[in-house]
Amino acid sequence: LLAGERSRLLTTAIQRLPPKQKEIFFLRHYEGLKLEEIAKEQGVALGTVKATLNQAVKNLRKSVDADTRRP
Repeated sequence: LLAGERSRLLTTAIQRLPPKQKEIFFLRHYEGLKLEEIAKEQGVALGTVKATLNQAVKNLRKSVDADTRRP
């Protein structure tokens, strides 16, 4: 039950991400691409990919944390 709820919360949080963060998060964690591959595919610097992915993870943590505190 907990795993299902956690999965639902994460899916909802991913949907709330800004488009670029969602895309890079998906490419990294669902497609399994390396950061360098994502940078090349997106036509951006590696640092941009790292920063965007980092911000996506922070946003996901905030979103999931906020949802778990709701009654």
